[in-house]
Amino acid sequence: MDTCVSISPVAQVKLRLGTFLDKRGLSAYKLAMETERGRENTVYRLARHSEDVKRIDLDVLADIIRGLNTITNEEVGVSDLLEYVSDTDD
Repeated sequence: MDTCVSISPVAQVKLRLGTFLDKRGLSAYKLAMETERGRENTVYRLARHSEDVKRIDLDVLADIIRGLNTITNEEVGVSDLLEYVSDTDD
């Protein structure tokens, strides 16, 4: 499930964490267990209820990426989770 966060009338940022997890058969719970203690609700909200997300703290994003690197054995980056969509991308 991708969610767009509008940054201007013509551009958006898509949060793709839920889609990333789904494509790999991973759960938000498993990711949450690999992140800093106390982030479980944040991870779940970003992965499953991202339509309500207006911002992401960089330390949280870094912790999520670290957790994803651990559970996927892949080199996950910001571009795997966020996508800029301009008004010309249709």
